Amino acid sequence: MLMNKDISCANFIGLLGYLREHYGDDGVRQVFSGLVNNERYLVADNANPSRLTPIQKYHLTDPAYWVSNEFSLALFANAKNVVGDSSSLIKVGEKAAIGHFSKSSLFVSRICSSKYVCKQAAKLNARFNRTKEVKLFELTDNSAIFELHYRPNLRPTKDICNWNIGIYTGIAKITGATDVKCEETKCVVDGDEYCAFDMTWKKKPNLFKRMLRWVLRIISKDLVVDYEVTVKDRDQLIGNLIQSEERYRALTDQSLTGIFIHHDGVLAYVNDCLSQMMNYSPEEMIGKKFWDFVHPEDRKMVKEREMARARGVNHSTNYEFRALQKSGELLWLEIFATIINYNGQEACMGNVINLTAKKQAEEALGESEEKYRTVLESIEDGYYEVDMDGNFTFFNSSMCNILGYSKDELIGMKHRQVMDAETADKIYQALKEIYQSGKTTKTINSELIRKDGSKVFVESLASLIRDSNNQAIGFRGIARDITERKLAEKQRKELEAQLLQAHKMESVGTLAGGIAHDFNNLLMGIQGQASLMLMDKDPTCPDFENLKGIEEYVQNAADLTKQLLGFVKSGKYEVKPTDLNDLVKRQNRMFGRTRKEITIRGKYEHNLWAAEVDQSQIEQVLLNLYVNAWQSMPGGGNIYIQTENVSLDEHYTKPFEMKPGKYVKLSVTDTGIGMDKTTRQRIFDPFFTTKEMGRGTGLGLASVYGIVKNHGGFINVYSEKGKGATFTIHLPATEKEIMAKKEIEKDILKGSGTVLLVDDEEMIIDVSERLLEKLGYKVLIAGSGNEALKIYNKNRDKIDMVILDMIMPEMDGGETYDMLREINHKIKVLLSSGYSINGQATEILDRGCDAFIQKPFNIRDLSEKLKEIFDKAKG
Repeated sequence: MLMNKDISCANFIGLLGYLREHYGDDGVRQVFSGLVNNERYLVADNANPSRLTPIQKYHLTDPAYWVSNEFSLALFANAKNVVGDSSSLIKVGEKAAIGHFSKSSLFVSRICSSKYVCKQAAKLNARFNRTKEVKLFELTDNSAIFELHYRPNLRPTKDICNWNIGIYTGIAKITGATDVKCEETKCVVDGDEYCAFDMTWKKKPNLFKRMLRWVLRIISKDLVVDYEVTVKDRDQLIGNLIQSEERYRALTDQSLTGIFIHHDGVLAYVNDCLSQMMNYSPEEMIGKKFWDFVHPEDRKMVKEREMARARGVNHSTNYEFRALQKSGELLWLEIFATIINYNGQEACMGNVINLTAKKQAEEALGESEEKYRTVLESIEDGYYEVDMDGNFTFFNSSMCNILGYSKDELIGMKHRQVMDAETADKIYQALKEIYQSGKTTKTINSELIRKDGSKVFVESLASLIRDSNNQAIGFRGIARDITERKLAEKQRKELEAQLLQAHKMESVGTLAGGIAHDFNNLLMGIQGQASLMLMDKDPTCPDFENLKGIEEYVQNAADLTKQLLGFVKSGKYEVKPTDLNDLVKRQNRMFGRTRKEITIRGKYEHNLWAAEVDQSQIEQVLLNLYVNAWQSMPGGGNIYIQTENVSLDEHYTKPFEMKPGKYVKLSVTDTGIGMDKTTRQRIFDPFFTTKEMGRGTGLGLASVYGIVKNHGGFINVYSEKGKGATFTIHLPATEKEIMAKKEIEKDILKGSGTVLLVDDEEMIIDVSERLLEKLGYKVLIAGSGNEALKIYNKNRDKIDMVILDMIMPEMDGGETYDMLREINHKIKVLLSSGYSINGQATEILDRGCDAFIQKPFNIRDLSEKLKEIFDKAKG
């Protein structure tokens, strides 16, 4: 697995060098044992980060690579075995530090004090180790106490602690300190919260160090002093920025100096700081030309200066140039260069400071006169400053966008001009509290007025602005536009209301279904009695027309209950081949009679293909589309209806996930107000409505979409604001013939045989029994499903037909039918219900039930259904 980047391999360079020197290659091999070429320890290749490879020997001397804490613990455990025991690692660490750091990144420390190096301990640790944080607890001229706080789950071992003691001791000795002692007074391994190192040393005059300082000052023209002045200037620049701009954070962190040495431009040495600064490993830089790492535009200048200095020409020892990291990122660097004797040869040595942060600080400081324009213009929140009179003195573009004013319009404007009196008083009280307490306010939610008069909701924080004399001179604040959030909250409340409305509608639907069922049973009683009376009346009888009128009224009432049942209809459709021209024309006439201000114009395809549809559902689709069109034309208008035969290829149907083939196309166009793109995209969403609360459920067009989809068709809409709308429906065509509507037989069809009548309503039993007897049938009565099973078992050879009610207590029609089928799978059953043919009734019919008759039915309907079943059985 890929290792975590906890510890830089720079930590191992001194260790491996020491082991190779004192224990030879065999000692190094023992340290690597079980670690290199191990699939458990994978690193990402620097040249190709996507390539993972088991760690190799060369990785462990390349500071560009990092390993996990687990790997480091294993490596030092191996090292302990090589040197003898854990305590020996103290001496190893000391020698490794002296041998490695004196040559590389702590070269400068040879001319620095131990106290100075101690101050850099936290930064040194941060560069090489991410398992812990080093804190300098106490520092004097001759002592220091360090605290090592390890990250959770990344605990050291005694091997690591002893190695650290040696490293700290060795670094102190590099600076010229004597009698260095380092003791671990607290240790995580022993159960303490952190490790603590108590280090003491003695200073002694160091002639070499003083001579080196003197020589460096002469040769490099006071290089160190220049460097210290530059660092001081940089720190002063950052300090001035922080002081002049209270809100601005520090732009750069101090870093150690990069050091390089080159012979005739060829790099002979680079320290870790410079290699990390440039994002290269030291090995990648050594042996290459120094100016190869310089920006192309500055390369000629740098090359000329460095080569001239190498020839002894008096050139500036200090200048700035641009360099490119390995990633191509630009760096601004400052160089302090001088000629030194290196390995017996004259060479050029340079100290490099990363000025990128300084350049950024200078740029930020220059932009401070424009009030952090770059920073403030990049944020979405509005930033503003007002004086004590409430006049806008500064703001960013986001503030202008929030209020809808240009910068020229907003500058100097009183803040009261963008709010009503109530909001102005609220803001005044908040600013008054800030002025009196000096504290930043809590979030203030307010409603502001944009230039165009529209309202915008903002939440803001404000604080006091003080001048250099600590006098209040105004207020500054951040304002965030929360209009969308407010609208979302409003929409959420509206959705909750819509859901509540939908639940109400569902409850109403359930109630409507129950009422329709019970009402149909009552109508059945009335219809049955009327049919019985008509059987005994001659058409010339005075009461004949009155009875026919009762039948007509019963039929009208039945049609009303069908509408109620249609309101709650669900489940499988009662589909049959249909001429949509006839259906559309019929619906047009009905809607046109109710909306006189709307003119409906039709254009119908001759010989229109048939489509298999549930006629009542398609009527509902048309009605919803007509109502939608009517509501979009409050002053009246036209609705255009067109039917067409179309053949669609895969290119057209694929976006709708439909099969290519023949379709019947139905278009409904209105001359209404139209809709924009946002509305078009949501027009078929459940609960989406453009009408105000209480005037629509947002379910009409959603149900249109669902019905069309369930018919195997698809619907789309085209509309523009102010240009009306066109809804286009495509329904699959069928080759099946349209069945002509059967004419009602003038004569009542009598028959013979025994019928088992099953119903839990005494009124239905009474009237149905007499109707069946009038038709010539013998009748057996059952008031429940269980009773029906007993009677059928007893009289199965006599019973020719069962008329079965669907809704009954205890055992309903579906269960009763299944039990009867178990007794006789050829049984003939006519299902009867006050509900329409949907849901449960459709399921029973699908299981083999012969036919369905909906209450209320007259004697003629009953006779036809019975004859239809008997004829089907014969034939």
